[in-house]
Amino acid sequence: LVGHTGSVTCLAVTLDGSRIISGSKDKTVRVWKLDTGDEEILFVGHTSHVRSVALSVNGSLVISGSHDGSIKVWNLATESLAMSLCGHIDGVNSVAVSADGTRVVSGSDDH
Repeated sequence: LVGHTGSVTCLAVTLDGSRIISGSKDKTVRVWKLDTGDEEILFVGHTSHVRSVALSVNGSLVISGSHDGSIKVWNLATESLAMSLCGHIDGVNSVAVSADGTRVVSGSDDH
């Protein structure tokens, strides 16, 4: 897949297998069509490299965690930022969504 200008640091695949979500050192999150390899959506908003991506249970949201300490929730349908979650004082290493879809959890360098 061609598009990122920095190393790809994380990946997720939609439950239906139709899309790949990638995060990169170029500070972006990109959505790709798996069958063609075409970039479908570009999400811009982090101020440092993206370390982790996850998908909501229903597949409508992408969650990204960054070295900038933020977690961003992106809406796939509107191709826009739904919300930013702040609270970490250091980089976010991992993000995940609870099985019932009600919580986003994260791991960070700040413990």
